[in-house]
Amino acid sequence: MATRRYCTLVAAVLNTKTARKLISFGVKMVQKSPAVWRRIPPIYIDETAHPATSNQDYDVPRLAKRVFDEAPRVERWFIESPCMRRIVEVQVMLPPKPEEPAPMLYLLDGVTAPRRSGWLREGQLEKALNNEQVIVVMPTEASGSLYENWVADDPEVGRHQWDTFLTQELPNIMEDPTTGLKFNGRRIIGGLSMGASGAIRLAAKHPEFYHGAIGLSGCYSTTSAMGRGMTLAILRCVGSDPDNAWGTGPTPTWARNDVADHPEGLRNIPVYLFAADAHITKYDIELHTGRTRLDLPGATILEYASYTSTRDLERAMINAGMTHQVVHYQYGGVHAWEYYGDQLKAGWDAVYKSQVS
Repeated sequence: MATRRYCTLVAAVLNTKTARKLISFGVKMVQKSPAVWRRIPPIYIDETAHPATSNQDYDVPRLAKRVFDEAPRVERWFIESPCMRRIVEVQVMLPPKPEEPAPMLYLLDGVTAPRRSGWLREGQLEKALNNEQVIVVMPTEASGSLYENWVADDPEVGRHQWDTFLTQELPNIMEDPTTGLKFNGRRIIGGLSMGASGAIRLAAKHPEFYHGAIGLSGCYSTTSAMGRGMTLAILRCVGSDPDNAWGTGPTPTWARNDVADHPEGLRNIPVYLFAADAHITKYDIELHTGRTRLDLPGATILEYASYTSTRDLERAMINAGMTHQVVHYQYGGVHAWEYYGDQLKAGWDAVYKSQVS
């Protein structure tokens, strides 16, 4: 376990300009040795649970079961999914006034994406949106999926067809009046880390479907040195084979999913982006004292990658003539759940409340 002295030493080393240059250089160098990524061991193993692949041939998506879950106003929905060929579990936080119309916020988890959403576990969701009239929809068991349609099933993590599930199957169920939900017709998608990347990418690919997007500490390029490196790290850290996601090497599918190269889909929808600059603060040292020794260095590298990637996406949007995006860069802060509750509220205010007020 990391001591305060150890965390202080890590901060002294990683807060230097030289360290930042070395992080970028290291990620670029390993691009020349793809085999390196195949040797990354699975991380977060205590939280990562891959769902069993049942290979069921469902004809249509159907709500199989709906039960009360772990917190007030939170339910767990069991969805029979034809594209995933299994039952997908989704946690749903109902609005405070269920009798009144509400928008839907599809809220995506980070890389582990276990059966219990990180937004409920650590993300301060109830504090951030408890008083907001919104239906929050949180898909679970999406570990390392990128929230994308994969070109092949993976022997370790199973079948990922999240684009189809999130834009077709799940909304058909959530918006069905027979569920009793009062949907007002507006959909927002958001997430943090892997979920941020997925949310912004899905919004860019389906701009006619979503009415706003929130990306917190995401990586939005798939072809830059940093972007491809972090995408490969996500895929390998849960034990999957990257080739099963978008194919081997720099395929056209990898290129199409690079939002920093193709930001056009974000032109006409509200966008909120957040990233910290990965400068380790006293607060970060306190947070990581007592955690594993790799947590603070890993959180620093992840947030630095998110910071550079967010700047790349913002620059691409500006170069394309877009000025509507709201981007917040925070001085100080690493990749940690403790920052995302407040940022989720800020994002919600920016992409929804400011648009309808």
